[in-house]
Parts: sequence; C-alpha cells; structure tokens
Amino acid sequence: MSPAKDGGTEPNSVNTPVLSKQDDSCDISTMYRLPEYIVPSKYRISAGFDIPGRSYKGNVDIYIDFHQQTEQVYLNAKNLEVWDVVLINQASENKLTCINLLKDDSLGVYRFDFPQTIDSGKYIMSLKFSGKIRTGLQGVYLNRYMTEEGKEEQGVATMFAATEARSFLPCFDQPDMKAVFEVDILVESHLSVLSNMNCTSAEIETHDELNQSTLLKRYRFAASPVMSTYLLCFIIGQYSSISTTVDGVPVSVFAPVNREHEGEFSLSLAVKCLRLFNEYFGIKYTLPKLDLIALSCISVGAMENWGLITFRENQLLIDPENASRSDVQRTATIVAHEISHQWFGNLTTMRWWSDLWLNEGFATFMQYHAIDLLHPEFNIWDQFCSGVLINSLELDALENSHPIQVKVNNPLEIDEVFDRISYRKGASVIWLLYNLIGETAFKQGIRQYMQKYNYSNASTEDLWQCLGHFDGKPVSTIMDAWLTRVGFPLVSVQLQTQDGEQTLTLGQTRFSSVHKDNKDLVWCIPVRILIKPSAEEEAVILPSFLFDEENCDVPIPKGITLDINNGGFVKVNTGFVSYFRTDYSMDLNKALEEGLINQKLSAVDRLSTIEEKVSLVLREKGNTVRLLKLLSKLTREDSYLVWMVITNFFHVLRCIVWKDDVISAQFDHYVVSVLEPCLDRIGYLPASQESHLTKMMRAMLVSQLGLRGCDKVVKQCVSSCW
Repeated sequence: MSPAKDGGTEPNSVNTPVLSKQDDSCDISTMYRLPEYIVPSKYRISAGFDIPGRSYKGNVDIYIDFHQQTEQVYLNAKNLEVWDVVLINQASENKLTCINLLKDDSLGVYRFDFPQTIDSGKYIMSLKFSGKIRTGLQGVYLNRYMTEEGKEEQGVATMFAATEARSFLPCFDQPDMKAVFEVDILVESHLSVLSNMNCTSAEIETHDELNQSTLLKRYRFAASPVMSTYLLCFIIGQYSSISTTVDGVPVSVFAPVNREHEGEFSLSLAVKCLRLFNEYFGIKYTLPKLDLIALSCISVGAMENWGLITFRENQLLIDPENASRSDVQRTATIVAHEISHQWFGNLTTMRWWSDLWLNEGFATFMQYHAIDLLHPEFNIWDQFCSGVLINSLELDALENSHPIQVKVNNPLEIDEVFDRISYRKGASVIWLLYNLIGETAFKQGIRQYMQKYNYSNASTEDLWQCLGHFDGKPVSTIMDAWLTRVGFPLVSVQLQTQDGEQTLTLGQTRFSSVHKDNKDLVWCIPVRILIKPSAEEEAVILPSFLFDEENCDVPIPKGITLDINNGGFVKVNTGFVSYFRTDYSMDLNKALEEGLINQKLSAVDRLSTIEEKVSLVLREKGNTVRLLKLLSKLTREDSYLVWMVITNFFHVLRCIVWKDDVISAQFDHYVVSVLEPCLDRIGYLPASQESHLTKMMRAMLVSQLGLRGCDKVVKQCVSSCW
C-alpha cells in the first residue's frame, strides 16, 4: 500500500463535513489571529507519504482547552482535504461530529461547526487530512537527495516559517500557541526520516491492499517540549552523518551520501557554540539531540527548526583547508546564528510577528558575539561594523525603510518584515545597547529573560524590563525611538572656545535626503568621544553619555587642551558602538582627516570616518573631489575593513561613469593608483602566519585591481595560474 494511503477513511466518505459559504456569524477571511479562548496543548500526528504521487495523508489528535462555551472551532489550514472530524470531551468521553466546514484557503483559516454547544473544558479534536507535496520551497516540498549509487532521487523537506505549518495539517499556526508535538511518519522502507526529536522506533510494516506488497517503515519520534508550529520539521531521504556529544547530547551533521567529511568544521563549531550558549544563557540546551542537515533545496540560507536545523549545502558543508577565508567565516557565523536560535526564538519566542526582530536581530548579534569568543583572529566585531552596521545605515537612510518594530496584522504581511532591517538594524541597536550597559549587565539581563520566559512567549518590552536601566533611565525609554522610528540621527559637532574653556557643541537631526519631516525628532543617543589633544599626547576617551536633546554642550575636561593645529582631533562615536553618523565642522573635519592619513585612529574608527564621508557624498551633502583626494593619500592604510568600504564606494562611482569610455578609463587608472600600493606591501602570495583579514584583503584587492585592468595583477595571476 502507498504510504499516503495510511490515513484511514477516504475524504469522500459520509464523515466528510459539509462545505458551506461564508455567513455573517464570523468573517474568517479577516481572522488574522485565532480566538484566544481555545488553546492547544498537544498534537499527536501520524502521516504517510507517497512521494512518487506527490501526496500525503494523515490524522491528528489535537488536545485542546476550551476556556468558554462555543459551537465552533477555528483552526489554521490551507489547501487541505479534511474529514472524520470529531470532538471528544476528555472527562465525559462524549463525542461531537463536525457537521459543517467553512474554508478560507487564501488566509488559511477553517471553521468547524458542531451540532451543539461545546462547554468549557478539555477536549481532543481528532481529524484526518490530506495534502499535496509541493514543488516550491514552502510547506511540505520536494527535496532532491543522492543515493549510494550516485543517482538523484526525490525526497521531502519542510519549511513551516512563518505560517506554512497550516499547509501541512490543521493547527493553531501562531507563535504564541505553543504545544507538544508527537510525530510518526510512514515512508517507503529504503528512506530515512529525521524530525525535531529523537527517533524512538523505526518499524517495518507490510501493506497488502495493492496488487503487490509495498514494504514501508514507520518512524516514531519522542514528544517535543512545547513549541511553536513554525519550528516543526521533518526530512525524508538518504543522508550520511558524523556525530559527537556535548554533555551527553548527541550533535550530528547530516550531508549528502559520502560527503559527511565536509561537515567536520561545522560539527566542531556546533559543539563549541552549544557549550558557549549553555553557559551564556544560563540554561542548558533542552532537547535530547541537535541535528544540522545540508539540503539541496531550501529557500533561505538556514532555518532554525528546534533540534533539526536545515541549511543550504554550501552554507554548512566546507573544506576549510581549500575554501576561501570569507567562506569559512560565513559558515561559522551562520552555524552560530542558527544554534543561538535554539534558545532565543525556540525556547523563548516572540508573542507575535510584530516582534520578529527579537528573534532575528538578537540571533544576528549573538552569531558575532559567539564567533568573537571562539575565533578572535577573525576580528569579527570590526567586521560587524563594516558588514552589518554600515549596511543597516545605508538601508535605513532610504525612503522605503521601515521601523524595526512593525505592526503585523495579516500573516500575509509577515514576509515583508523578514528583511535586512529586522536582521541588521535589529542587531545594530542591540550592539548599541550592549556597549552602553556593558557585558555584565547585558548577560545578567539576558539570563533573567531566558529564565522568566523559557517555554513561553515574550515581547520587546519584556526584554527591556529584564535589561534594566542605564544612568537612571529605563532601557525601554532609551530604546523606544530606535525601534519605532524610521531612520537614524546625524550628529553635528563644533568646537567652541570661550574664556579659555573648550566645549564641543552637538546637535542632532534625522540623517536623510528624502524625508521631509525631520524636525523635532530626537533620539536617546549613546555617545562616546575620543579626544587626542595633540600629536605628542595620548588619546583620551570620555565616559559614555546619553544625548537626548536637540543640542547639548560637552565640556572638554580640565587638564586637556585640544590643539587641532598640532595633530589634535576629535572622534565622535569612537569604536563605532552607536547607531548614527557624524558631521564635523570644517576645522574639526580637517584635523580628523590628518589623523586618518597618519594612522592615528583604530581600524574601526578609520572605517567609520571614511564611511561617514562616503555617505555624505552619496547624499549630496559632501564634496566628491575632496573625498577622492583624501583617499589617494591613504598610502599607509592596511585595514581590510577600510579598503572594503572604499572599494564599495569606487563601485558606486564606476556605475555612474560607465557610459563614458574616457572618464571610465581615467577613473580605473585612479583606482589602481590608490589600491596597488597596499597589495604591493602585503604581497601577491600568502605569507606564513599572516592574519585572517590579510588573506581576505589580498583576495579583495586582486579582484578589484584585476577588474580595473591593472597590468601587474593580470600578469601575476597568469604566471601563478590563478
């Protein structure tokens, strides 16, 4: 018998509820959230899969608490056949059979009508369902795998985020409707099945209802902790694996057959991340196993399904000896990101999709925090500034940006907030807060949050309460504008001298060339200022403070005299620890440029200084020629991060002039003159013991110079057979 036949009575039986049209009792076409008085506690799911027939059938028992009387039950379901719907009172064992079914497949809400009032209490809703295995990459979909013989076959994978669990089975498909899942899957016997929990049995079954017997295998999995529906997952196919244990918890990487060795780096990193997060969050990983699997077909880089994390093959599998340094780093960060979700997102989950940033912004922050501790040679926080913070600022300056916290009503809107603002601006403002309150207070607050809301749901305000105060202000007050407002501030800086006293005067307005209503917008900005009094004196960093007015004066401390005509300068937002850009007065700008040229700033401060100048030019608030002259003077620059922001700027300018052959050639010649000295210094071939970032910089410079027609690079590449 085909696995998909393991569902009981056919859907055209006498027990099929009558389909009806919409009535006036409740409009399910706008029921974006299910009624709160019906709450699930457990699903017992059994499903059989006919992969050649692209279909499946199953049955589910949903354990439900009714908190008030009703005659109707609302579930999320989409494009499913449903039949044999029965509601059983657990106390009296009385049964009610569904007499009417109303569907809205566009939104994914079904209404089940019963012949009499359902009293409050505990019930089991039992039903059978069937659906199609999809050819896309959402819900239950076809996923290719390789056999031992090297033949490509079709298996099955799932992707239920954000609201696709309803396309697999009728359920309460909301993040705040957590429940236990007990799952068994029936497939052809040559296939294996993975799910969120450990497999408790795999038994052969023979079904003789067809002309010839079909050998099947039923995989049963342990009951999960309470979790949200979007985290449910199962994978059907054939894979090889490597495994180890962390504190008794098996950790495995599954790869296409005979490629498991490519997962050794990710397995090693997963082990380190699990140990790190066990300690950092103050709660040990709660599931009995953790699997990471490389899929040939998946719509995202990875998905954090609890206990069964799915990845694109090229995101999980890597040979670190032969891969580029950027590829190794990418794999490390994405593995750390998904494993951090096992706590922040899975164990503690946002109440509703409006707080999606809580999941993704925090996981993005934690991937960098973890890799900084595990691979300090990556200098990953500096790369966070160049790759996440700067990218977020660029996006957030656009007219079509949106706040981090977006009100979501219709689930169809959810995909619109799965974007780089949620991930990158979310992570950037957490970085801001982390640097403001410090590691100790931040870690204590996160631990308190995890302890208070584990196996539950929380909101942004819940997190802020756990993180406390800074300088007498609640964290919620400090962070409000960063989450609810589009854009970010531009801080102006001027030096004032009166009666021998020096003062820095700061002002703030929204950084934007497109938003018209920028008046009276004030952020609570954490500000940290570096002052280098003169060429001979050491730099001093002033204590961080909150700038929460349109203007403020910052007295230069007694004993410090800023001499901007003798190598002195001011760097606002030193360390790039806050989320704003700076516009210096002409005299302060000139002094800062001298510090930049003479390498008197840290790499990340040189990065942010150049990025601010580039951003002002691109917003038509700066002088392009002046900036190009400045860049040509950076003959001593040796930072990969700085060259990245410069080459990105060169790319933008090249796109502007590409139609004019003469100007394009002149510009390419200029780019070569700026970049070539750095490559000459570090050499064309790797040196022993050179840094991770130097290796990345060489690859970037060779690529850029080759694109610009640098004869020396082209000849070297040809002679080296690159």
